[in-house]
Amino acid sequence: MLSAVATSGANAGFMQFDLTPLFNADIVFSTLPGDSAVAADGQDMALATQSAVVASGDVDPVGLPDSGAVPFGAEIVQFGGYDSANSVRFGGGEGFTITPNVMATYNSLQLHGFGTISDADLDVTLNYADGSVTTRVVARNWTNLPPSETPLIQLLDSFNTTSGIVEDMDRLSIFVIGVPVDTNRQLDSFDVEQVNFGTNPTRPILTNIVAVTGDIRAIIPEPGVAAVGLLGTMMLTRRRRAV
Repeated sequence: MLSAVATSGANAGFMQFDLTPLFNADIVFSTLPGDSAVAADGQDMALATQSAVVASGDVDPVGLPDSGAVPFGAEIVQFGGYDSANSVRFGGGEGFTITPNVMATYNSLQLHGFGTISDADLDVTLNYADGSVTTRVVARNWTNLPPSETPLIQLLDSFNTTSGIVEDMDRLSIFVIGVPVDTNRQLDSFDVEQVNFGTNPTRPILTNIVAVTGDIRAIIPEPGVAAVGLLGTMMLTRRRRAV
């Protein structure tokens, strides 16, 4: 179990949790010196930066922005550094927990990521001050063309970690996975767990979460304590359901 601290601004409005302490896989190939990538699907496929795709000679290069900054409506989602781990990658029965130290209500909560091999079913348990609610959401398969989905970024090329070659794929996506929240209830923490495993034991379904964002509706100050920063404890957990 990994515990860490997440930081963000404490004002009401858009925020992004710092997942750096939870990142456990570098799934993006870049042109940074000495950079390498591991497969997001546990087999041979990773993402690539725009510079890496251009360097491959692809005639219609589509990679992740070299800056790691991706527009999200009027806001920006910032990916983790490409020269180190930049994804929380986990499989069936595994997940993570985020516990903000400030009390707040939220207008929205989003996971930014995807499933590999197939769709990944995720149970998100929202732990409110007055009880918990579990909601099933889906991290769509990143190889799906998403005309009816909500992609953060789509039609990306890929990097083959076995051959070391950038492939002109033009179909990988990172999705915005909205989590319904009760805007009137104080959210103390939330847990994310992948609940499906897949039928092929050699190619299990994996989830990759590259960012988590939310929109704070209101900070609820503790009596006599000023809110000076949004701090949170995060845990990467391995959960096993009873058989």
